[in-house]
Amino acid sequence: MKNISLNSIKTFVVAAHYLSFKKAAEQLHVTPGAVSRQIRSLEQQLAAPLFRRQHREVQLTQAGVDYLKWVKPALAEIDSANQLLINRSKQRNLKIQTSPTFALHWLIPRLASFKQQYPEIQIEIATSSYSIDPDPAFNLYIRRDPAQFSGLKSRPFMIEYCYLVCARSILQGSRNLLQLMQTAPLITYKTRPGLWQHWFDEAGLSCPQKEQDISFENTIFAIQAAVEGLGVALIPQVFLTDLLHSNALVLPFSMQPIATGHYHVLTQSEQLNPTEQLFLDWLQREGLNE
Repeated sequence: MKNISLNSIKTFVVAAHYLSFKKAAEQLHVTPGAVSRQIRSLEQQLAAPLFRRQHREVQLTQAGVDYLKWVKPALAEIDSANQLLINRSKQRNLKIQTSPTFALHWLIPRLASFKQQYPEIQIEIATSSYSIDPDPAFNLYIRRDPAQFSGLKSRPFMIEYCYLVCARSILQGSRNLLQLMQTAPLITYKTRPGLWQHWFDEAGLSCPQKEQDISFENTIFAIQAAVEGLGVALIPQVFLTDLLHSNALVLPFSMQPIATGHYHVLTQSEQLNPTEQLFLDWLQREGLNE
């Protein structure tokens, strides 16, 4: 006997539920004629009538009643198995949103090590500089500023320190830190409005404001401005590794960093799925290396 198509069996189950080929067609988004042909083909293959066709309605035969009793649970098990595999596949994918600077200078340069450990996990990264607008499409968010957490469940994974940095050319003519801070322009960025005041408080110095001070929208621009020798900047350590190794930036007068918060993984649910937990564990290990 020729193999009976699963689609024909599904069509039969829907038609049996509604006892109407027309309603079944609407549910399946096909024509009533297509439903009728599927049922007729199934009956021919089974060599048994499944419906009694009457004017404007159909009724199940005894064979139809028995067949429905046997195949409906089997279809439910197939649908359940399909959904389990779909959900398992989804759990091997991660969609993450973080800030552009964190993605560019910290996360992306380290992703190769994660992919080496877990090559089967697919990762998609999106960026935003604003407060989180929770979206079920995202598994995880990464943020530092609690004002952007939007009430989501937060898990800290790395403390942030900010260093005073500048291009070597900025140091020319400055014999000590006080002289440098009195003469060099301060590079500020709008995403960290209180950062300089925090640093001056920690250093025990007054915060001078100079006409040549320069402001940018975010950390990415502030980093580039410092590299170009436009002034001194306070930049998170997590973004400085390559710039310090290449001497594009230096730490003037060996100033110690200031702590400026933690980076957090944020989720909409309390419970992480196994793939999300793997990623959080990896972030925490990477954070310990900073």
